[in-house]
Amino acid sequence: MTGTRVGAGPVGRFLARLSLVASIVLFVVLSSGVDLRPATAGSDYRCLLSNQPVADSAVGYKLRGSRCEGLYANLVDGEEGLWLVGFQTTSNSFNPQKESTVRINVNGAAPGPLLLQVSSVAWRVHYGMDTDSLEGGGFDWSLDVFRDKAIGLGPDDVAAVACTNRCRRDGKTLFLPVEMRRTNGEMHKTAAMMILQARVELSGLFINVLHAGQKPVRQKPVGSNYMPAGRPIVVPVGDLLPGDNDVELSGVEKADVESRVSWRGHLLMPKQ
Repeated sequence: MTGTRVGAGPVGRFLARLSLVASIVLFVVLSSGVDLRPATAGSDYRCLLSNQPVADSAVGYKLRGSRCEGLYANLVDGEEGLWLVGFQTTSNSFNPQKESTVRINVNGAAPGPLLLQVSSVAWRVHYGMDTDSLEGGGFDWSLDVFRDKAIGLGPDDVAAVACTNRCRRDGKTLFLPVEMRRTNGEMHKTAAMMILQARVELSGLFINVLHAGQKPVRQKPVGSNYMPAGRPIVVPVGDLLPGDNDVELSGVEKADVESRVSWRGHLLMPKQ
């Protein structure tokens, strides 16, 4: 059988031109710095917030590996008059200048995938971190972005919560308490507490709790007689029962006592 030379005919010339074009394209891609390596785990995570990030790319809210984090230019889209920013069983005692990570653990188990969210409670500082990459019941939050001076927040300026249903406000979302542990494993335990914020000044706040659809187990005023707009409102809820608690909070607007702002959601307390 006689061998055929590839380069001798039209087919050979076509393959040669195709090889040249491929070489040029590869050179352009490599010169542009495009990373051709396979995507790492978590890189397909979809950021929770759709808000416009600040112009500074170093601290702007964007996808950072398995989490989204940074500053954004405005309040969260769709925020109502009163909203939940944290549900915790510890205070925030970490030092972002001396520690590289904080372990955020979720208390309890949920009947579906969980998302972890850390939010600023400092009024007009719009910062957030969110992720669904929870391993071993928690997430090791790297403080490399949070400690940046351009963000300007400290441990007391944030609150955290875990939730199902990507934290949607549709009545189906379950909120679970979290705890923050320092690098050395130390943490400051507290009774379970909700951390909320309001768009307006409040002169009163009332809580109503239903457990498993039964009659209210508690209905009473919480907070103080004056709660400034944007100031974090801490509501102790250590007496919630294990399981699903249907919680409703109603705030009285200071400027108009006939107007109310409210929040309602399901808090899932772990079994003792």
